[in-house]
Amino acid sequence: MAKVTAPILSMQARGQIGKSQVYASWRGVPYARQLVVPTNPNSAEQQLTRGVFSSMQDLWKRMGSISQAPWVTYATGKAFTDRNALTSKNVKSMRGEADRQAFVASPGARGGVAATTIAAVGGASSGEIEVTITSPPTPTGWVLAAAQAFAIEDGDPTTIVPSPIAAAENTTPTEDGDTTVTVTGLTGGVSYVVSGWLKWTKPDGKTAYGTSLATTASATV
Repeated sequence: MAKVTAPILSMQARGQIGKSQVYASWRGVPYARQLVVPTNPNSAEQQLTRGVFSSMQDLWKRMGSISQAPWVTYATGKAFTDRNALTSKNVKSMRGEADRQAFVASPGARGGVAATTIAAVGGASSGEIEVTITSPPTPTGWVLAAAQAFAIEDGDPTTIVPSPIAAAENTTPTEDGDTTVTVTGLTGGVSYVVSGWLKWTKPDGKTAYGTSLATTASATV
């Protein structure tokens, strides 16, 4: 913004010139600036961003302590909140996608080691999904504290995630092997995006989380 004196040979000028400059005043001081045409706030691209943003903000309110904990740890000491971290990561991963299969359930925190593989199938009872999480060798001095899983209904990522959502953990995990986590309370016959990750205790006693892996499975009818 440039301060001007007797703009365009007048004592004062207002408005735009040739769709390139704007003349106005602020607190009695005349100035000129480049004309900037704002982008369309209702463009398809911005609607996609807003859709995923709203969906994740709503999901955060319904997530329990197991599924929120990796984000809380990730955001500790950072210049952003745990909820906004969840939203930002998933806007980037799911924006423009046709489903929720790119959902990030754990961003990883404090250098936690990720699982090697994840698999999921319908469980023994109605509304269940059994998640098998394979852990790598445990780093020296670390303790594998739990294998954790989270399930959300698959679908359009720009819409609100339907209920129910569910998380579960197995606090007696198998080191360097497979651990089964049973997620309950889901809707039978519905396809879910199932995420799994590992919770660790570091040598200094602090908790760390591995990044999540994801797959899909239908809950048992």
